[in-house]
Amino acid sequence: MKKNGIYLTLGGRFVILASVTFLFPLVIFASFASRNYGEAVNLKLEQMTDAALGLIDKNIDYIIRDVESTASLITTNRSTQALLLEKDPERYKLEYREKELAVKNLLINVTNNKDFFETVYLGNQYTSVNKYRSSIASEAIESYEAMIENDWYRELTEQKGKGVWYKGDEIPGFTDNLLIYAKSILNMNNPRPIGILLVGIGESPFSQIFSDQQVDFNAKILISQNDQIIFEYSPSEDEFLSSLTQEQNRRLIRSDGIVDISKKVYVRHIENRFSGWQITSVVPYKEFQAERMGSSRLFFSIAAGCFLAGVLLMCFFSHGMTRTLKKLRNYVEALRQGDTGTEVTFSSRDEVGMVGNELVRVVSENHRLMQNLYQSMYKEKEAELMALQAQINPHFLYNTLDSIFWMAQEYHAQEIGEMVVALSNVFKLSLNKGEKFIELGKELDLVTNYLEIQKMRFGSALRTEIDVPEELKKVKILKFIIQPLVENSVLHGLAENGMAGTIRVTAKQDGACLNIAVEDDGQGFSGTFEKALQNGYALKNVEERIKLCYGEDCGIFMDPEVSAGCRILLRLKVWEEEQ
Repeated sequence: MKKNGIYLTLGGRFVILASVTFLFPLVIFASFASRNYGEAVNLKLEQMTDAALGLIDKNIDYIIRDVESTASLITTNRSTQALLLEKDPERYKLEYREKELAVKNLLINVTNNKDFFETVYLGNQYTSVNKYRSSIASEAIESYEAMIENDWYRELTEQKGKGVWYKGDEIPGFTDNLLIYAKSILNMNNPRPIGILLVGIGESPFSQIFSDQQVDFNAKILISQNDQIIFEYSPSEDEFLSSLTQEQNRRLIRSDGIVDISKKVYVRHIENRFSGWQITSVVPYKEFQAERMGSSRLFFSIAAGCFLAGVLLMCFFSHGMTRTLKKLRNYVEALRQGDTGTEVTFSSRDEVGMVGNELVRVVSENHRLMQNLYQSMYKEKEAELMALQAQINPHFLYNTLDSIFWMAQEYHAQEIGEMVVALSNVFKLSLNKGEKFIELGKELDLVTNYLEIQKMRFGSALRTEIDVPEELKKVKILKFIIQPLVENSVLHGLAENGMAGTIRVTAKQDGACLNIAVEDDGQGFSGTFEKALQNGYALKNVEERIKLCYGEDCGIFMDPEVSAGCRILLRLKVWEEEQ
């Protein structure tokens, strides 16, 4: 194989093919491993975020339930109910002062250990009670008459005693508070509103909850309601999370998964079932992305290392394999140069070595056979010279038979002359100018002349029939194979009948085979055909010549279906002129 002027050896092609075949699975393995590990990192991040959000959600549930239970305790207390049912209080009467003092004491008692209850308002159009954790309030709470004009108040009354959460800046007087829990107070004797309760919640419980969660990773926490952020917490050590704008925060509470806001962050949400708040966790993705990239580099480095190791191993094995091939190539090159005396041995531990040893054996055997062939050709040439010398005797015999013929004509011995001519034809056709093959028509002429001699000898009781198509008479067959069978029929088949009978010769082509039949109506074989084939010299000679010339599937066969006489079949092959 040659490419761009560079020859690639078998070993080089093997290394290239094996490397390409080895490379694809490694690339696929590294790609899948990197992707699966990346998904595992994302799953780990998702589980960590869900665990942190779940814990935050539980703590928020605790705060909400604490606020709601405290609010219920205040609104259902007898002192609260009595104060709010006072429709025309005289603030300086002792009875009213006692009710007001009882409510203040109640607020102090139930909120004393709750430091996140920063502001409490309880009142209606007739009276109101305020409690501040700080002794100085930065802003006064507006009057009840002003409150009832606001949208939030109308929304609150529609809840019919159910608590509602608001942002601290929605109600004047509570702007210092993070959140406001508002609840309409119902009369315990009938479900009519008799006032409202407003509880201002500070940031301290939420900040404590969120700061306690920063264990394995930093996260920004956003609490939102109706797409409005009501609280946000950012770890102080993360400047990027702390510097996010309100617009970016609003985008995050509406997103999920990996979000790119100048840097990639992972966003996850959970909804609080009591308040309906959406709690959003925003985690910087830089560390996890670095972990993913590191794992990808690791997997592809492993794949590259395995590939290089595989290439080295393939080069090693290729060298071991091609070393035997090079040795075999050098041996073949030496044979092409005519050096047949080089003795080479190959290792039989692999197939190439076994092939090499077999090639050496074949070459040695071929060399021996070539020597034998040269000897045979030499002997054949000697035999041809002897045959040329022997041709002198046939010419002498032809001249002698010609002299006998003319003497028979001179003495008017017609039958003797005809017999001499037939004998001369038989002799001439059997020699066939020294050729091994003869046309079927000439072979049949030989048979005809032989039978003419026999008819002159035994008379007209001997009858002959030759039925061969004209197109088959040009087919060449091995010479002198039909006459011995006809002679066998005459001497063994008809001799017992006084030479009275019929000898019939037919020929038919069957595909690539030529079937010739010699049939007589004489006595047939006294024994088995196989025994006759072994003991009879003529039959045995013809059988061996046919098999040597045409192959083992050709030869002499007897037709077992003939009830009287004998029918011998010759099976030959029809060859092209070149063959």
